[in-house]
Amino acid sequence: MRANHALAQDSLHHIVSRIRTRKQRGLEGSQPRNPTPNDALGAFMTTRKFVASFDKCLPRSIALVDYLAEANLFPYFVMGVKMKPFAAHAWVQLNDTVLNDSVDTVTRYTPILVV
Repeated sequence: MRANHALAQDSLHHIVSRIRTRKQRGLEGSQPRNPTPNDALGAFMTTRKFVASFDKCLPRSIALVDYLAEANLFPYFVMGVKMKPFAAHAWVQLNDTVLNDSVDTVTRYTPILVV
């Protein structure tokens, strides 16, 4: 809900800048409270039962990045596009591991923004 509110109130540029700044600060010295994102990711993915996720890749990805940052985990926020037909998609990944989508889905898109 916070991500939806942020998208309604702020520009995407501002939201991405906030993610970038928080990630830079977080990587400068904090240690993760969780050794892996598995517990945090599992809790977040449970929300799919309660909140519609179809066609909500952008707010869900922003929410996941925010959620993991609270545990001092700073994955990549990725936005990609594909042509024919044109489509845009957002997802979160930790190094090479896609956290909130399938690899089959995201490989159809060319990343245009990685934070």
